Amino acid sequence: MKTLEIWNLFVHQNGGWDKVGCTKKDLYNSLAVGRRGVDDLDANTKLTFLQSKLDIDPEFFFAYMVDEESRLTHLFWANGTSRFNYGLFGDSLAFDSTYKTNRCQMPLVVLVGSNNHGMTCVFGFALIQNETAETYTWVL
Repeated sequence: MKTLEIWNLFVHQNGGWDKVGCTKKDLYNSLAVGRRGVDDLDANTKLTFLQSKLDIDPEFFFAYMVDEESRLTHLFWANGTSRFNYGLFGDSLAFDSTYKTNRCQMPLVVLVGSNNHGMTCVFGFALIQNETAETYTWVL
């Protein structure tokens, strides 16, 4: 799914670009992590940014895992609208992942479903270190 398509889904789901909770540039920057990899500075910046999202969206959720060297290995996030939609329409879930297209070889996973009008709903995103069953279980 292209970044612009993801942005348009967010705009549609939230009822306008001004209600998305981030700018289109924020989304491009966030997804760029998947293209260029996550180093310690990127990871700390990302976690700080995600923590700040809780101030404007109390239903925003994120979770992450680090390895024994405190390097970010998995990161999941979903905004309040995505979580609400998952509660209504999450009985059917699909996911798509970029296949290791960045220098750190971390797939970006997009979790999607469809509502009762057949429209696509984005339920969440994850950056993962590997594509093992254990990792996907963690994401789900």
